[in-house]
Amino acid sequence: FAYRDVNRIDYLSVGLFASADFVKLDYFRMFANAGISADFPLACSGSYFVEETPYHKDITKDQTESVRLTWFGGLGLGFKVGNHFELVPEVHYRQMVGSPYRAGFPMDMRLRFWDFRLGLSYYF
Repeated sequence: FAYRDVNRIDYLSVGLFASADFVKLDYFRMFANAGISADFPLACSGSYFVEETPYHKDITKDQTESVRLTWFGGLGLGFKVGNHFELVPEVHYRQMVGSPYRAGFPMDMRLRFWDFRLGLSYYF
């Protein structure tokens, strides 16, 4: 059996986190942060294996949970660029609480992943 496509769920995440600096210099800082986010599915695509012909079924949005919680923790750096800007690379470990699919779905998954962020902060 070969998969037709890659399973994908697009989320809008709303998070709450806390951050603390553990090294702070004039033009550089290191920090740790942790938090939780509520993830709302926007769209999904993909398929899963079934035993009868055609041996796959499409995943639909109504098979996904309407809200998923994800916790995360990470480390970051801040590099001051000029008087008002800061370049901020971060790395996080994230883990979804529960499966992204509703009860009764033939797969039970727990998503765990690393993410990398690169941001530019402006200070008033």
